[in-house]
Amino acid sequence: MKTKLNLLAAALFLTASTAGFALPDITTQPQGLTNAVGTTATFWVAATGTPTLAHQWQKLSGTWSDLAGCTDTNLCLTNVQTSHAGDYRVVVTNIEGAVTSQVARLTVVASPP
Repeated sequence: MKTKLNLLAAALFLTASTAGFALPDITTQPQGLTNAVGTTATFWVAATGTPTLAHQWQKLSGTWSDLAGCTDTNLCLTNVQTSHAGDYRVVVTNIEGAVTSQVARLTVVASPP
């Protein structure tokens, strides 16, 4: 029985190795933006890794807080207001674990007269 378990463990290891299981790798970091009030700000990230990748955008508000429903590669903020200004990041996860992007700052300026 022990031999069968060892063989099974070896087979699982080889399968994982050849399948390319790996932590997500962020290949394009989100970039900071400067937007006028009332415009649309769009952050985006590109990542690779063992499917399926999941995304969770966060905003710094004293602590990092998940943005409800913001689970895509893009974070699109419409009709930005000064309250949207701040630091954003995304956490990308898969079966192997999670990685966090660099911080991208949104600066919101008043619309020109």
